[in-house]
Amino acid sequence: MKQALTSAALVLRSKSVDLLEVQAGRKGLSLSRAVSVPIPDHGDAQVVGAIKTALSQLGQVPERLGVCVSAQEILLRSFLMPLVPKSEWEDSIRFEARKYIPFKTEDLTWNFHVIEDRAHKQMRVTFLGLRTQTFSRIRQWLVEAGVTPAFLEAQSVSLARVMAGPSANARASLAGQFVGLVDVDLAANAAHIVVAKDQVPYFARDVNLSLDPEGPGVASPGIDPRAKVLLGELRLSLDFFSRETPGAVAGHLFLYGEEAAIGPWASWLAEQLRCSVSVGALDVLDQRGHGLSAPFACAVGLALRAREPHPVTLDLREGAAGAGRTSERLATVQGLMQQLQTLREPAFLEGVGRAARAQAVLAAIAVAALGMLGYQRIAHAKAEYLKAAQTAPDVGWGLRQKGRAELDALQQQLQQRLERLRALTEHRLIVTEKLDALTRRLPDGVWLDGLVFQRRGEAAGAPQTSLRLMGGCFQPEQRNELEVIGRLASNLKEDPAFFKGFHAGQLGEITIRETDKQTTYRTFTLTYNSESPR
Repeated sequence: MKQALTSAALVLRSKSVDLLEVQAGRKGLSLSRAVSVPIPDHGDAQVVGAIKTALSQLGQVPERLGVCVSAQEILLRSFLMPLVPKSEWEDSIRFEARKYIPFKTEDLTWNFHVIEDRAHKQMRVTFLGLRTQTFSRIRQWLVEAGVTPAFLEAQSVSLARVMAGPSANARASLAGQFVGLVDVDLAANAAHIVVAKDQVPYFARDVNLSLDPEGPGVASPGIDPRAKVLLGELRLSLDFFSRETPGAVAGHLFLYGEEAAIGPWASWLAEQLRCSVSVGALDVLDQRGHGLSAPFACAVGLALRAREPHPVTLDLREGAAGAGRTSERLATVQGLMQQLQTLREPAFLEGVGRAARAQAVLAAIAVAALGMLGYQRIAHAKAEYLKAAQTAPDVGWGLRQKGRAELDALQQQLQQRLERLRALTEHRLIVTEKLDALTRRLPDGVWLDGLVFQRRGEAAGAPQTSLRLMGGCFQPEQRNELEVIGRLASNLKEDPAFFKGFHAGQLGEITIRETDKQTTYRTFTLTYNSESPR
């Protein structure tokens, strides 16, 4: 009789460590043990201690142990990009992801999942990344706790896989539909919102359910204030998802958590959001044959990975996908080169007798055969390249029909224009900053009658900027208008916020004016010019 497959799932939350051990049999998953250990503090030693405590209650750690991480630093982005050959996915996605993430991919431990749309020559990419520093810290926790995980994935990925757990009828009704999944952690006053389709997460967000005592949620009679906070976050998240993914609507929401606490939320949220909301069911039976409590949703998602024939995987692992293969190939080539160098040594050649000549002939034939095989592979690679070039999406502007020389000329023109744009950006002068500094420097009795701002020479990439100020000064008591105007010109020149971008300032003619009441005041002109970029 075949033994049931035992697997364990370890979930690292902000306030607790959840551990689930299940057995996969003919009737599905059955629970062996479920443990939740609180983390008293956020220190590394406390996290390691909680992991050890949870594992000690299992006795023997199963060989297949999956780990789920709920770190808020995890980035998940979904975007469309032109269809490219699979061999170019990693480099193309690395370049495209820079538009959607605030970090360099070199600073991340990242992975991706691709859904091809060949009819429209596009592909939908789900990009998941974690700061390498945070990833190393998590790995160090596991090492110190004596854990070697079979895989490490994000909370959003595990939660999205929970939809593979319901009955066959439920799975069929949700196939091809966007579904909202909310993992509510009341102990941490937090919730994790995921929008997924066919086990692939498209959107993920962590929200805080803590309340301001004076906030509007406290005044709602009969409704848990945390439910009202969650309502606002759900509206914000679903609206953002709809804008970022045109035509996509999450028609059903599933809540996972302590059913006694969040059960009453479902009907109220459904009324407010005007969509179907229910408490999610987990397809794992406990020792009494009842469904497992929903707080273990992420752990069940990890366990379901072992049962699914083709699960969606977005593992967090060290290095990019192609790094291991590249290292192996490099090591193989270096080993062959070292062996060839040994064969060329004089001492080796002197030791080769006539009896070995026949073997040398056979070796030459083998080398020729390998060369022919290599030539065939090169020809095959060229054919694949031509095929990819022919099926690549047309970027427009008639570039596909242009020759290499024309493309090089266009590239040179674009490079020149780019350099001009960079020059304009580096030497731009922001008027609002100048006016802000000017208002702080104006002394009492001084005012401005006019301002003229001009910029010339932008088309040539060498903009000339000038700022002209016209104003007046009246000092009824001391009658020191000339001194005040001169001090204003000096202060503006010494003010970095105002004089930045200028290389010269000139005080124009000061004129005496007289009012109707025979009171005199003085007018002045200040002109500032910028320096041309070299």
